[in-house]
This record gives sequence, structure tokens and C-alpha cells, in this order.
Amino acid sequence: MKINFTKKEFVTLLEMIDIANWVISANKVEKGPIERPYEELEGKLFALSSEFGCEDKVKYSKELDGYYPTHFFEMESPHRDFIDEYNEETFWDELIDRLALRDAIRELGEKEFLNLEPLERFKVLGKHEEKWAQEFEVHGLENVSVKT
Repeated sequence: MKINFTKKEFVTLLEMIDIANWVISANKVEKGPIERPYEELEGKLFALSSEFGCEDKVKYSKELDGYYPTHFFEMESPHRDFIDEYNEETFWDELIDRLALRDAIRELGEKEFLNLEPLERFKVLGKHEEKWAQEFEVHGLENVSVKT
């Protein structure tokens, strides 16, 4: 199979691969066999970068024997805004979800909460999610503290 890309399309593909790589491995210290196929495909695409004049985005490392995104491409390119927005929204969503779950279990007890019908569980969680969403919208993290 042969696919023809313009330089602009290839850069967009590189950006999409970088976003996907962030989701797959940003929080991993070591990559394992699950990540390997994604890493190999990324390497194949990176190896084509010079054919599209994208040396400012991808460089070959003799030490690591592979192609890697440049610092500028990884951290300064406009596609990084998608990653930053994703991280920001995920942070708030996860914080709200986890606090709502904690509060629902505190309110009802774990056993009773887990025995709720799905719609009732959804309503209980929604009440607590709304409370936390309003709190964070108004105050951000200003009122958050941890007891030690």
C-alpha cells in the first residue's frame, strides 16, 4: 500500500502520533511489550521525516539508535496545546469524580452505595459532582487542603 502525503499532512500525522504517544506513555517510567507496537510504528514514521523536510521536528540519535522528536517539536509546537488542554480537563474531571465518589460512599456507606441501582448511583454521584464542580469553578484549589 502506498499513501501520498503533502508535507503539511505529514506534519499533522507526526503531531497526531506525538499526541497518541503522550497518552500511551507519558506516565510510564518504563515501556513494556504493550507499548512496543506503537513505538515501532512511531519509529517508522519518524524515519520518513527527512523525506518531508521535517528535520526540525525529528532527529536521529546514534546513541539510542532511533528517531526521536526534537525538544521544540515535543514541547513548543502548536499541537502541544491539545495535550495541555487534555491534561487540564482530565485533572479537573478526575478530581471531581474521585471526590464525588468519596463523598457518596461517606454519605451512604460503601455497601449501600454499591447496591444502588445504576440510575440511583448516577444521581447520587451527580449531586456530589455538581457540588465539587461549582467549588472548583469559583475557588479553584484555593480551599483544598490535606490533613496530616
